[in-house]
Amino acid sequence: ARRRLSDTLWRLRRALGDHVIADEEHIWFNAHLPYWLDVEEFESGMQEAGREKQTDASCILLLASCIQLYRGPFLDGLYYDWVLLERERLRGLYLEALGRLLELHKQAGDYESALVIAQRLVTAEPLHEAAYRELMRLYHLLGRDAEAVAQYHRCREILQKELDVAPAPETEALYQILSRRAPSLPGVPAVHLPAPARRPLLDLDELPLVGRDDERAALLSHLEAAALGRGGIVLLEGEAGIGKTRLAQELIAGARWRNVCAAMACAEKTGTSSSYALLLAALTPTLTPLRIRQLARLIESLHLQAAAPLLPSLAQTLPDLPPPPDLPPPQARERLQQALIALILGLARIAPHLWVLEDLQWADAETLSLLPLLLPRLTESRMLLLLTGRSAELRANLAVWNALQALDRAGPFPRYALARLDADAVRSLVRDLLGKDDPALTDHLARESEGVPLYLVETLKAWRDEGRLLSTGRGTWRWRGDLPTALPSHLGEAVIGHRLSRLSPVAGEVLAAAAVIGTEVDFDLLTCVCAPPGPLPDQAASDPHLLAATDELLRLGLLVETEDGYCFSHEQVRQTVYRRLPLSQRQHLHRRVARAVESLLPDQFELLAHHFSAAGEREPAIHYLTHAAEHARGLFAHQTALACYDRLLELLTRSEDRPARYDVLCDRAEVLGWIGDREAQGRDLEEMLRLACVLSDDARIASTLQLRSEWHRLQGRYRPADEDALAALEIYRRLGDDRARAALLSQLGWNAVYTINYPRATDYLQEALSIYRALGDLQGQIHCLIGLMSAVELDGNCFLSFSYGQQCMALAKATGDPHCIGRAFFTVGLNYYDIGDMEAAEAHLRQALHLDETTGDRRRQAVTHFYLGEVAAERGDLEIAQTHFDTALEILHEVHDLSWEGDGLAALGRLALLRGDPATAAARLRAAYQRRRELDEPAYAVIDLSYLALAELALGDEASAWQHSREAVAELEAGLVGVEHPQRIYYNHFRVAGASRHWAAARVALEKAARIVAERAERIDDPALKETYLTGYRVHRAIAEAIAAQPPPGRLRVCLARADVPAHRRPTPEETIVVTWTVDAGEEDATLAEQEGKVALRRQRLLRLLAEAEAVGARPTVADLAG
Repeated sequence: ARRRLSDTLWRLRRALGDHVIADEEHIWFNAHLPYWLDVEEFESGMQEAGREKQTDASCILLLASCIQLYRGPFLDGLYYDWVLLERERLRGLYLEALGRLLELHKQAGDYESALVIAQRLVTAEPLHEAAYRELMRLYHLLGRDAEAVAQYHRCREILQKELDVAPAPETEALYQILSRRAPSLPGVPAVHLPAPARRPLLDLDELPLVGRDDERAALLSHLEAAALGRGGIVLLEGEAGIGKTRLAQELIAGARWRNVCAAMACAEKTGTSSSYALLLAALTPTLTPLRIRQLARLIESLHLQAAAPLLPSLAQTLPDLPPPPDLPPPQARERLQQALIALILGLARIAPHLWVLEDLQWADAETLSLLPLLLPRLTESRMLLLLTGRSAELRANLAVWNALQALDRAGPFPRYALARLDADAVRSLVRDLLGKDDPALTDHLARESEGVPLYLVETLKAWRDEGRLLSTGRGTWRWRGDLPTALPSHLGEAVIGHRLSRLSPVAGEVLAAAAVIGTEVDFDLLTCVCAPPGPLPDQAASDPHLLAATDELLRLGLLVETEDGYCFSHEQVRQTVYRRLPLSQRQHLHRRVARAVESLLPDQFELLAHHFSAAGEREPAIHYLTHAAEHARGLFAHQTALACYDRLLELLTRSEDRPARYDVLCDRAEVLGWIGDREAQGRDLEEMLRLACVLSDDARIASTLQLRSEWHRLQGRYRPADEDALAALEIYRRLGDDRARAALLSQLGWNAVYTINYPRATDYLQEALSIYRALGDLQGQIHCLIGLMSAVELDGNCFLSFSYGQQCMALAKATGDPHCIGRAFFTVGLNYYDIGDMEAAEAHLRQALHLDETTGDRRRQAVTHFYLGEVAAERGDLEIAQTHFDTALEILHEVHDLSWEGDGLAALGRLALLRGDPATAAARLRAAYQRRRELDEPAYAVIDLSYLALAELALGDEASAWQHSREAVAELEAGLVGVEHPQRIYYNHFRVAGASRHWAAARVALEKAARIVAERAERIDDPALKETYLTGYRVHRAIAEAIAAQPPPGRLRVCLARADVPAHRRPTPEETIVVTWTVDAGEEDATLAEQEGKVALRRQRLLRLLAEAEAVGARPTVADLAG
């Protein structure tokens, strides 16, 4: 094998020369030398052809050159997975080039050239039936109808041989038209084909698209951009029946013609949508076993693990896929959202996709929350999402409207609104319908339909049902006899009601049942609902009656067949049917549907709850709503769970429901806490406390007080938090509940940590720790130890914090929980960082990052990247620090953590200072400072202000630097608690004060910084750790060096301009001299002040300072002397 490799390398070098480079382990292509690569040229040409600035002529030339470059499949004969993916991608681009070039030639009227391209398209894709139709049309346009018919026979033969299917109805229809015009060709057998069995109603349902040319062109441009890697999300809105679905279907047809994978999904108005229902309706059909195996090679395994509970097909195709590691619900929800985004982007890498998500106004909350997160990631993908919805309802639904506004903020979000059809559009439709103009019919139809396409189609169907409009059998229509002078009038929506009134009784009952089931009607479910009461029906006995009714509904165009059953021709039809049902009949049908769903789809909890509730059956509705809420929580679908709880509380209103109502409120309050809705959570807690008191249930009272204490704490209200916790603690002591008592003591300890009451925090946490140890509760012990670490660290005792961290690590490893172990590694890493051991800090933080990536905790990953950046900056690895900070900010932006985003901005500002870029530093630090003030985080804001002063000093703005530095010190000395590194503020003030000639203030600030470092070092008993603390931080080393350079008390080191420097300008650093001034001569100055007074003493000092400066060749200014 080695000899073969050597021989192959020799041959490659002989053919390619210095373009091939190899060493002992690697072989690579030297792209720095001039070269020409057909794939790059091909892709470059496609991108250039896709630019908007290109004219049609230049685009034709570019596409033609691209087609010439494509000589066949990429690396034909090799079957590695990566080769197959790249081969399919390039083939897709080639087919797209053929399609676009074909369209351009047709638009230019160059049918001969278009014919050549169509022939190549059929050769490249022999089963592409639409390409055969293009050939047939082009042959016809060139007057070669016989060859057009011959193409039909070739198409029919290939489809029969390869797929065992007949040509599509539109191909058959085109053949019927052309065959009547074409002479027989020798050698082509005259095959008798019956006329396609197409009901007239299908013609009316497939009327030509009119009045939408501009919108269609715009949507196609978005589609073509997505196919080239510029995807996104587009909104198509308009009133009900305006033609959004029809236009979307036209776009889907265009997508499939361009070899873009297309899917359409529709939200249900009934409110039965499960978690991520709308998104999953589009995503699930695309996840074939092949696609799943491809995705497994493209995206991280953790994403597949996180999505598997929502998408069972993943686990079915990948049986060895482990479950995702446990995370707290908020982080688990973020992980699931990122997993879904990764799946969508992965699919777009495999092939371009178009997804149409219909009726956004009824979309589930989880899909809505995902869309703004998805949009920024789609702009460089091959995925286009088309959202459709009713304009008024999009704005009336607050959740939907908020999601649309979030999309508008998240990135480019094109929006198109469909208007009603004008008279010209209706006239064009009449011409296509009758084969000629008919002004009277055009006026009447425009008036009847009010320009709404749905009403226009329904009006035509009504006339057809009345026998006034008849099919000619040739694809057009005619009136029976002469055109009536006065057609019956059913304006607007009334035309649907008029058509319903003509149904047979059995068809009316079936349609009513279908309307109760929903927009999508499963055949088995409809069969079960429409059967006589009793056990599940025997299909052989019931189907003929049902099929006769559905045949009538299909023939009239009220229902349309789907793969699994039926759907309404339009949601307006379903709503009209449903509204016409009496309440008693609605409830009866909902009851029938609910019982049928119990038998056929027992795990559809939301659907069961909806139908039982609508049927007025309270107990089963409560039962299934409870299961639905639990299911939604398991999928971290918080909004869906909240909707279930809301409906449960509407049902639980009786006095005997109080315990159950309390439990539902408790669950809802927990979910409200996860999403941060503190106001609603507070209302639930108040009602819970009232119910617990009414029930005289001490355990519930204590539990509610404990929850309310935590609710107060999270909002910074520590006094009421402590009051509730102490009240609950007393109840738990009386009840003898040690576990609850330990939890409350821990909570009180953490409250004391947040209020910087270190002794109290230590007492509470130590007591809680002892109880948890007695109970053997490892998680509780870890929580207490982390609190103790925070308490002693903020008190400046790094050594004791380090000791607690080691205990925490040992307990975490004993749990075996990756999330818990990762948290311990992170905490110990921070211990090492605080002690100044950057090497150990980096090692532990990298371990934490690895575990965070394993569990998929994005927020924790961001925070770990942040501290790895801090460690790298301390070690002088500025590029590595930049990478970590950028990664942290990117993730924090994804998960919308504004507080930590402020930390990231501040860190980037400090890093810019180290890199000598004060302008960037000032901008970053100013933004961070503003963010801290908005979030009411003064302990962090004061540090940012201190570093902002350094940036302003570097920019030459001494006045602002001095002002801001003084403000930072003043806030610190006013008793501001929780400042983690106050020595940094004092050292920064020393630098600013010295540079702005406030010499005395500089010395005072430096001495305070040194005192803080020394006091904290004294608390470290271990000599080696103490030395590490004193020398591990850059700022500590700088403070020590500055202190060592200071003269004895009474003297100051100042930096003055040389005497030969012009007085009108500021000296450069090279033009300055360090002077040691005697500002206090001790006994000599004291005697002078006592004998001659303070004025004489001040005069004597100034003369002495001037003399000392003159002695070394320096010239002080008035500002120097004043400092």
